[in-house]
Amino acid sequence: MYCVDRIDCNKSRMIAKNVNAVTEEEAVFRFMACKKPDGGRGVCCQDPNYKDDWPTVPGTCDPPNVRFDDGRCVTPPTPPPGSCPPPLIKLLNGSCGCKPPKVLLPSGKCGTETTITTTPTPPDEKCKPPKVKLSDDKCGCKPPLVLLPNDKCGTETTITTTPTPPDEKCKPPKVLLPSGECGQNDTTIIVIPPPPTPTTTPTTPTGSPKTARDGECTTRNRQAKFAKASYNTTNFEAGAGEFPWHGAVFKSPNEFLCSCSFTPGSTCTTTASCVEDYQPSELKVVVGVYNKANLEAVSDQPPKSSVVKNIAFDPQYSSSTGKYDIAILHLKNNIDVNNYIKEICIDERGAIYLENNNDCVVTGWGNGTSKTLHYVNVDLLSEAECKKSVPGFDAEAMACGRPEQEVCRYVEFGSGLQCRDQKDRNKEPARDHYYLKGTYSGVTSCDRSQVMTFSTINVNQFNEALVNPRKFPLKG
Repeated sequence: MYCVDRIDCNKSRMIAKNVNAVTEEEAVFRFMACKKPDGGRGVCCQDPNYKDDWPTVPGTCDPPNVRFDDGRCVTPPTPPPGSCPPPLIKLLNGSCGCKPPKVLLPSGKCGTETTITTTPTPPDEKCKPPKVKLSDDKCGCKPPLVLLPNDKCGTETTITTTPTPPDEKCKPPKVLLPSGECGQNDTTIIVIPPPPTPTTTPTTPTGSPKTARDGECTTRNRQAKFAKASYNTTNFEAGAGEFPWHGAVFKSPNEFLCSCSFTPGSTCTTTASCVEDYQPSELKVVVGVYNKANLEAVSDQPPKSSVVKNIAFDPQYSSSTGKYDIAILHLKNNIDVNNYIKEICIDERGAIYLENNNDCVVTGWGNGTSKTLHYVNVDLLSEAECKKSVPGFDAEAMACGRPEQEVCRYVEFGSGLQCRDQKDRNKEPARDHYYLKGTYSGVTSCDRSQVMTFSTINVNQFNEALVNPRKFPLKG
């Protein structure tokens, strides 16, 4: 292309002397302005005698030939000696390579390092039976079979475990698990809670308890399912969220002290004997926890925690007698409820009797090897039986009961005495609401004759302590 006067360029933009066939208006759209060698203004025009260095190739246009936009098929000129074949370029060190950040791939093309360059299994490598060579050169099971955890092939429904015969006892420290196998107590059982379902507040019958705050009382989640076996009440393993009010008290940072019950106003109720030796700032409460060993999340719902701001002690608490062993821990942070964290109600109307009642439970982790939550059924005894079994029993401040399981193994002090208003454990629950009646504060022994003692809640005093904790300091 040359920069010439407009008069010397025809409509085809080819140089032609003394041609003036283009009007001023056409020239604006047809020609590209340029600057002539003498500095004058001109237009870009092509020499009609110019010959392309790339000769036109007759016939089909096959590589390495290329077709131009005008339809011509030409052969690219041969690169000079020392040049790099496309798509490579001459690098600073003189070698041929790809323009960074691209790299030379095994295919001879330029690409990124993330390009998949997996190497298939060598053809001479044999697969160990029952595996076979698959279409991707990898070893696996012949479809529709799949690889099972025991490295054998079978269907997804294949049962790979053989249950222990019923008459064969498990040798300690192993125990019989719900699946029928022998195993350790600390076998991790993942519990899958059901999806939350909307509930309506039922009409409260005359004489039935209610929470310390307005609203519906929390229901025990009996629909929790075990991932390894169907829900089984005989192993007393609690599901995650089955008792959503159960919490744990730690001495900062992570020294476990005792259990507690999540109560209204972001508080947790436990025994005074558990926390009397500590300042509030030294204590941390964790709720929504299932495994106390690692405080792991359940179904993407991690436990929630808060340091303690204030402690309200029962004003009549005596460390020497163990009576009135109750403390309310006021948390510094508000705890939001979810499917695994909910408050337990207080029996404000006194509708649940603490004598001859077999519809109560306590929950905890105990001193056994298992780190997951358990529950223990409790049969509350009469006042006469309690006085006979527990030295110094005081019916004004205490209740007692006989656990149906090994309480020392499964539960620790501070757990709440949780009772239904059905008064019969085997009765089909009409509401299945549990209410906090006291705290687990003592046990006569850890053998089969064990009797548990509970410090009972004074409702009026409890509600006052929820509002004004500083009014209830620990008395000497």
